[in-house]
Amino acid sequence: MKIAHNYTLTTVCLDADNEPQPDALLRIEPEVGGNSRISEDGYIEGAPELIVEVAASSASYDLNDKLNAYLRNGVQEYIVWQIYENRNCCFNAELRRG
Repeated sequence: MKIAHNYTLTTVCLDADNEPQPDALLRIEPEVGGNSRISEDGYIEGAPELIVEVAASSASYDLNDKLNAYLRNGVQEYIVWQIYENRNCCFNAELRRG
C-alpha cells in the first residue's frame, strides 16, 4: 500500500473560496493519518501535508493570499521558491515561518 503520493499541477479543493493548483504537493493517505483524499472526479479535497510553489511574478500572491489560505486550511508545510531572488521561504503550521 502506498502511504504518500506526490502530484504536480492538480487542483486542491481547500474550501468554498480556495481551489489552488500548486506547482507540486505531497499528500499522505487518510488511512495512515493524512488530511486529504481524492474525490470521485479526481480532485484533491482537504489539505495536503506539503505544498510547493515556484514563484516569479506571483511571489507576492504566493507569500500572502496563498500562504494564508494554505495555513488556514491545515496545510502543514509550505515552500515558496522565489526564482528571481533565488530564495526559498518555508512555512509550517506550527511556527508560521521556518
